[in-house]
Amino acid sequence: YYLALAQAAEGELGGSDQERWFRRLEREFANLRAAAEWLVGHDLADALRLSAALRQFWPTRGYLHEGRGWLAAQLADPRIGEIPPLVRARALGTAGFLAFHQGDLDQAAEHSRAAEALCRAHADAQGSADAMLTLGGVAYYRNDYAAAQTHYAEALARYRSCAARAGVASALKNLGLVAKDRGNYAEAIGYYAESLALRRELGDRRGVAQAQFNLAVVAYWQADYPRAFELAQPSAATYRELGDSMGLAYALDTLG
Repeated sequence: YYLALAQAAEGELGGSDQERWFRRLEREFANLRAAAEWLVGHDLADALRLSAALRQFWPTRGYLHEGRGWLAAQLADPRIGEIPPLVRARALGTAGFLAFHQGDLDQAAEHSRAAEALCRAHADAQGSADAMLTLGGVAYYRNDYAAAQTHYAEALARYRSCAARAGVASALKNLGLVAKDRGNYAEAIGYYAESLALRRELGDRRGVAQAQFNLAVVAYWQADYPRAFELAQPSAATYRELGDSMGLAYALDTLG
């Protein structure tokens, strides 16, 4: 039941009903935790599926440390070699994603490379794109903008190939980050604006807030402080309503 709940939520956390689904997962989190503990002893593959299905929940609601702990224990289980490759790949990809968000770039790269290879070998374009996006993030935070651009562009192409619109929006946003840091502000605004339009089409309030925040940062860097404030204020308000503590922290920093 709780695995099915997490998997149903996974497809809703980037859509118009995301607020209700985030609240529902939060309300059921003690049960999800108990289910995961039980599954580890009875069906490791389903334990991994449950952990991976919560990919967006972990950072949004402030459970990064716990999510990484679940996945680290599950991936270190001696039965891991018996797990279907794509189940293992999604778990590795999620572990890499969470490591990235905690600044552990070495582990983020290691897990994401392993996930990408498995996904590519088994024709999972979206899983491959997810891993490539994290690898782009690792390169970006190491100031290797050329590698980041390459990884993000490849992720974008793979998301487009499987019509994963939320993924397309994420890749466009990340290409905007590279353009912004290179001082190509008009190019960055173009990427962010396209990402924002997609997020609005999807009804993704969190994604809209993220795009507004990104545009606010560009305005700030161009010394257009009224515009930066105008964009960051609704971004912070949405993050606060959604209970997204990480997004709210970024938006408040920009307002400050």
